[in-house]
Amino acid sequence: AAIKDKEGKTVLLAAAEMGSLHSCRVILEIAGEQCIQDKDNQGRTALHVATMGGHGDVVNFLLEKNADVNVVDNYNATAWDYARIRKLHYCQLIIMSHQRQRMSTNP
Repeated sequence: AAIKDKEGKTVLLAAAEMGSLHSCRVILEIAGEQCIQDKDNQGRTALHVATMGGHGDVVNFLLEKNADVNVVDNYNATAWDYARIRKLHYCQLIIMSHQRQRMSTNP
């Protein structure tokens, strides 16, 4: 089981929230890519918190590592929803680009 703080955040979620791309890379390398779907107490993944912080480089990295863009949190919101609501256009562009890529490779 992953070690979490009182808010349910793992080390990966904390790194994604801070926008530390280097830390996210190291954590996934050490802990394995399965931790990419870990959730905090609000049901948010690293992709959610990176998007909410406007950290496009981290969002792109997580999507390249197959983070699930369709995961909803406890408020029934996806990372895309937060990018749209908060008008985080760069994050929206990255998420749309990855969705298009996946659709074209998996028709």
